[in-house]
Amino acid sequence: PEAVVVPQETITAPVTTSDGTVLISRDKFFKFLNSLKLIENSCNDCHIVDGWVRQKTFDRQAIIEIDLSSILSGSEFAISLLKQKISLLKSFELDDNVAIDDQNMIMQTTEHYYIFKDSLSDMRFKIPILDYLENKYIAPDEFSSIITCTDDKLVFSTEIDSYIAKRIRSICEGIRNEAVRCDFRGSTATLTVSQTTGENSSVVVKDIVLNRQIEGKHFKVVALAFMRDLPSDVSFSVYQKSDSVFLCRFEQKYYDIPIRTYSQVELMDGN
Repeated sequence: PEAVVVPQETITAPVTTSDGTVLISRDKFFKFLNSLKLIENSCNDCHIVDGWVRQKTFDRQAIIEIDLSSILSGSEFAISLLKQKISLLKSFELDDNVAIDDQNMIMQTTEHYYIFKDSLSDMRFKIPILDYLENKYIAPDEFSSIITCTDDKLVFSTEIDSYIAKRIRSICEGIRNEAVRCDFRGSTATLTVSQTTGENSSVVVKDIVLNRQIEGKHFKVVALAFMRDLPSDVSFSVYQKSDSVFLCRFEQKYYDIPIRTYSQVELMDGN
């Protein structure tokens, strides 16, 4: 592609040129990068289509959805070895004692490479072959056939404060358990984190009001949404897919960027 002329004034909103080049402010670039960092421990790759991340985790226990369309609307990027690439792109961060007039970044796509550059340097990554990506984008039609969240199927919805979410993370790390248990007791539900041996446990959320009576049942769901280093409240909703299968949806925000995590769970009897 032809050389891109970057305006000296800071770009307030990302601009996508006809060849797919994205002109973006440094602040928005790092908002994009830090959004991807939130999933680097659960996804080996990242495939962004039209500004959306929508893919399964590498253990296939959850689907992650991140709406980056306010930054990368209409753009597509496929990034392999996600954690490594994020670490490399972090090199564009400036120390507090470094002052440059040009606060813009360029994200450019050529036939074989993605090129990231500012006024000081550039970095290029080979575009991976999509078939070799472990974590691939899920198209809207396929996603809607897997995930259905309708009000008539809503079992409960509750808001978990950010400090409680942080506490859940600390407990999970402390007892080395990355699952949260939900117990149904008639008209309410309780969330608990405990060791598999039952030696240590903590009730983290209680008295969740249900939309229907459920007695003597429970499920366990991966605590992925709570394990992120993210100062955000967590909106936790549960939907009934069948008599024995529920769908859990966790909604968070990184600044103005919505992040959703979906996980299907099996409803179990007894303790």
